[in-house]
Amino acid sequence: VYLWGKNMKTVDGKLSDIPLPERLETLPTHHPVLQISCGSHHLSILFEDGSVYGIGLTADHAVLSDPIELMPPQPMPYKQFEAHQDRTTIVDRNNDVHQAHLWQAKSLQLHSTFAPMWDVQGCAIASVHRGWRSTMLVTQE
Repeated sequence: VYLWGKNMKTVDGKLSDIPLPERLETLPTHHPVLQISCGSHHLSILFEDGSVYGIGLTADHAVLSDPIELMPPQPMPYKQFEAHQDRTTIVDRNNDVHQAHLWQAKSLQLHSTFAPMWDVQGCAIASVHRGWRSTMLVTQE
């Protein structure tokens, strides 16, 4: 996996660009990468075991240049895996929705994954789509 872009790493305490593709040396190698999804400020990496890692600009406005685990291994396959504006959405095979924020603070990382409390009148959620100011849910019904 190679990475480049604006403000993608910290050098001597300052944000720095990566102008040309650089190999992401700190990517875990415990399982093969299944999918990568880019949000506006971060990217998320789904591994074959169902674990999800994130890298990039965090919700607490820091830059992580080493991937951190957002979700531990889960039963696969997922119905949806998608990075959005400020979070990553996973819809699992039971139609349960999990969302994860990328945080630098270790205390916030412990609670970065949550299940949103959307009322869709008993309908199963098929997918979630997020923009800067809007969210759309698609149900199976």
